[in-house]
Amino acid sequence: MLVNWSIESFKWRYLLKKEESVSFLRSFKAVFAGLTVSIFTPNRTGEFLGRVFILRKTNPWRAIFITIVGSYSQLMVTLIIGYVSFVIFAHRFLINELFFSEYLFYAIAVFLGVIILLLFLLYLNVRILDPVLNKLINSRWKKLGQYFSVFSRLDTSLLIKVFGLSLIRYFVFSFQFILLLKAFNVPVNVFQGLMLISVMYFIMTAIPAVTLAELGIRGSVTISILRMFLEET
Repeated sequence: MLVNWSIESFKWRYLLKKEESVSFLRSFKAVFAGLTVSIFTPNRTGEFLGRVFILRKTNPWRAIFITIVGSYSQLMVTLIIGYVSFVIFAHRFLINELFFSEYLFYAIAVFLGVIILLLFLLYLNVRILDPVLNKLINSRWKKLGQYFSVFSRLDTSLLIKVFGLSLIRYFVFSFQFILLLKAFNVPVNVFQGLMLISVMYFIMTAIPAVTLAELGIRGSVTISILRMFLEET
C-alpha cells in the first residue's frame, strides 16, 4: 500500500513541477488529504479539492485541473487493460450467459474500443482543451479561462511518462488484490487473477458510488465475476 500511494504522490509531484516545486513528503500528505475528502464524495471526486490545501503557490484551480489530468491517466490505464480483459472474459463467459450473438458481441467490442481510443488520444493531446474550453465557456466564467492554460503546458512526452507511472501503480494495487485471492485460496493463477481484477475495475468505473458504499458494490461485483469464472472452469 505504501508503494501504491508513493507512486501516486510521485506522479502528482511530477505533474506539478511546472507550476510549483513540491517535496515528496508534501506531495504524500496532499494525496492522503485528497483521500480523506474523497471518502464522502461520489467516485472520489472530492480528491481534487483535498489535495490543493497543501499547496502554497499554485492557484487552486490550476492545481485541480492538474490533478484531474493525473486521475485521467489512471482512468485510461483502467479502461485500456480492463477493455482487453473484458473482451477476453465476455467472449468466453458472457456470450452464452447473456445470449449474445457473435455479431452483437463484436459490435459492442468495436464500439467500446473506438470510444477508449478516442479518450486516449484526447489524453495525449490534452493541451487542445485550453483553446476549446475558452471558446465554450459562458462569458460569466471568462475569468476561469485564464487557468485553462495549465493544459497547454502538459506536453505529450510528460503525459506518456505520467501514463507509465499510472500503469506501474495499476499493477501494484492489482497485485495486492491477487495476494488477497491467494490468501483466501481462490483457485486462480496470476494471469487469471489479473484478468478478473481488471474486469472488476472496468465495471466499477461505470458505477457511481461513495467510497464507503463502494466496498459493498465492489464485493458484489467481485463475487459475481469470480463465481461465473469458477463455475465454468
